[in-house]
Amino acid sequence: MLVSIIIPVYNMEKYLERCVKSALAQTHQELQIILVDDGSTDDSPAMCDEYAGMDCHINTIHKQNAGLGYARNTGLKMAKGVYVFFLDADDWLPKDAIELLVHSSYNATFDVIRGVHYIQKGTSSQLAKFTFSEGVVNRNGSIAEKERYRQIKTSSTFGYAWGALFKRSFLLKYKLDFDDNRKIFLEDTLFNLKLFANKPKYYVICKPVYYYLIQEVSLSSNSKQGDDERLLLLLKTYTEYLKNIGAEKENLDLIVPLLARHFCFCVAKSLTFENSSFKTVKEVIITFGENSVVSSLLAQKGAIRYLKMISSKAEMLFYAFCLFFLKHKAWGFLAMLFLVLRPFLNQYIKTHLKV
Repeated sequence: MLVSIIIPVYNMEKYLERCVKSALAQTHQELQIILVDDGSTDDSPAMCDEYAGMDCHINTIHKQNAGLGYARNTGLKMAKGVYVFFLDADDWLPKDAIELLVHSSYNATFDVIRGVHYIQKGTSSQLAKFTFSEGVVNRNGSIAEKERYRQIKTSSTFGYAWGALFKRSFLLKYKLDFDDNRKIFLEDTLFNLKLFANKPKYYVICKPVYYYLIQEVSLSSNSKQGDDERLLLLLKTYTEYLKNIGAEKENLDLIVPLLARHFCFCVAKSLTFENSSFKTVKEVIITFGENSVVSSLLAQKGAIRYLKMISSKAEMLFYAFCLFFLKHKAWGFLAMLFLVLRPFLNQYIKTHLKV
């Protein structure tokens, strides 16, 4: 079974050799490896061409810089595999990663097969925490299948596209690709949310299939002006997508937790990075509170109850509290609450940025 591994490359000369070698070393040898040079200005383009000349499994594409999402889309257009696998150029694979996933596809029965991953910090690697068991993920399935759905949905799994096989015919059928990450924050999350809305046959395994490198950077380097607008655009894009396919109501269990996390993240970030005053924190809260998409979601009957799916009770209660007062326009009260909680918010932001 042919698998296309898509590797976007932007100024990754430091890591690219390790990444490509891990793909070539796979025990599953039916591979198409697509290197998409996204306008790199270092030695990455020459390295990509060198690898393509050395091994017939490798294809290289050079394009103008347009961001990670569009680089992946370029790779998708060239892919020929039954499945595609997204691999970031600073990460790498265990040698049996693709074999484990293909073996669990049961002759392409499933549209998505996802594994777990190692978190790499410096020279130390640790298996990422997970609580689900191996098996089918289905929100309308058996008790075990619904529980896996709940755990997958409320975990960080929605935050990344790597570490899984995606059936190419499924992506083509539902026209699933990546949005412009220069305009929309968390384009991987949006991709996964759209995918789930089309009810894929989904399977998870509890074996590691990926090494995810966390580079040591400061919190301040992750601070970006306008994240609230980019997150609100994600919500708008996703809700419009659901309306177009007639699936908004049935996906409130995805949208409401997404809104809660984004809202709390943006307010907490304004305090952590910008040391904001009461006035500026309140302005961020009002930006969400007056947004038409947010108002529409909060006006849905029983919307806040969808937070019950979140596994952390403390997190769930905090989000419910915030959305309740956001809905009732108690913006000053919320601003004061976040200011009081300022000492605890640095860790919250650090966790959600995964630095």
